[in-house]
Amino acid sequence: FVFTGVTTGTQVCTIGYSGDTNHAAATSSAFTLHIHSAASTTTLTPSAFQLFAGEPLTLTATVVSPEAPGVGLSGSVMFVDDNIVLATVLLDANSLAHLTISDTSAGSHTFVAFYSGNSNFEAGKSYERTVTIRSTLPPLSIWPRQGLLTPIQSTDLAPPFEV
Repeated sequence: FVFTGVTTGTQVCTIGYSGDTNHAAATSSAFTLHIHSAASTTTLTPSAFQLFAGEPLTLTATVVSPEAPGVGLSGSVMFVDDNIVLATVLLDANSLAHLTISDTSAGSHTFVAFYSGNSNFEAGKSYERTVTIRSTLPPLSIWPRQGLLTPIQSTDLAPPFEV
């Protein structure tokens, strides 16, 4: 017996039988049916756990329901960095939401994804994911100390060169 098009909540129902040539039509007494939202699981995956400031970081949220495997979920995911909302992104047809950022400051960042839920699936929250953003390295410059290097003639060097 399958119900289709039924929303979550409390439904008062009856079951009817139209009858046939051998059996009379019948209708059950009313009964209450409680339909709940299915559970959801939200997983957050960063593209890297360590990177340098200015490098792009992609956060991917995957939302599934253990009670409805294989069913694509709809709704949105809110991405949060240290309790600051970065963006809210709609789930795609594969129940994924992606956010790419490249303007994070150096330091440790704790990211979380919150699934909004919908009329069929409960809202959910991912586990926290910590990403370390390192400050960019200064350009490397080599300055010889005076007196340590002596001029050489190009004929003084022969391959292979070693440093």
